[in-house]
Amino acid sequence: MGEYIIIDDDKKFAAELKSFLEFNQFVAKVYNTAEDYLLTKSFDPNQPKTYLVDLNLPGLSGSELVKVLRFKDKFSTIFMLSGDNSSESLLQCLEAGADDYISKPFNPDHFLLKLQNANSKLYRFLQSSLAFGIKLFPEGHMLCRDGNKIQLTQKEFGVASFLLQDQDKVYSRNDIISGIGDEGVTDRTIDVHICSLRKKIKCLNLQVQTVRGKGYRIEVA
Repeated sequence: MGEYIIIDDDKKFAAELKSFLEFNQFVAKVYNTAEDYLLTKSFDPNQPKTYLVDLNLPGLSGSELVKVLRFKDKFSTIFMLSGDNSSESLLQCLEAGADDYISKPFNPDHFLLKLQNANSKLYRFLQSSLAFGIKLFPEGHMLCRDGNKIQLTQKEFGVASFLLQDQDKVYSRNDIISGIGDEGVTDRTIDVHICSLRKKIKCLNLQVQTVRGKGYRIEVA
């Protein structure tokens, strides 16, 4: 789904990864530094991408780039790439906002399965948003439905977009905390954001339902 953006200063590895993706019918582009990609200004929330970002980039590091990407783009899938398999590196990637971590060298079958799972998750999210008739504008933290728009805070938008991944699924507080990738969020702050979100989305005829003992989900009011 969408383009695959490879950002890796190892030109040989990046070229091999691009060839592998194209062999499997994906469209891929390569950039060798974070700065090279950021200069393209290719942030379009209506065209989700899959990012494959090397952790140890020269200049702006991989984890710093992920923070920039995630601030501008809440929906695209971001994988971190690294030959360092330590738990500290994995934690660094996830805290930056990456969705998953892929070790170098990667197992082709394992790698493809991760890509397929990520695409399936994104497809379900887009279908759910379409079913509700909702348009999301990440850069402005806005939701639009039936011509009505509401402005949310960055964290409220993160919670709302996460809950919209699957309209039938109930998400626990821990699910939401992990999903929005913000280490400063706690159970208590999730409840505060949910309370505020409930008030704001009423005008869109949406509501956040509490499922006792399980968590939250968004549904049509």
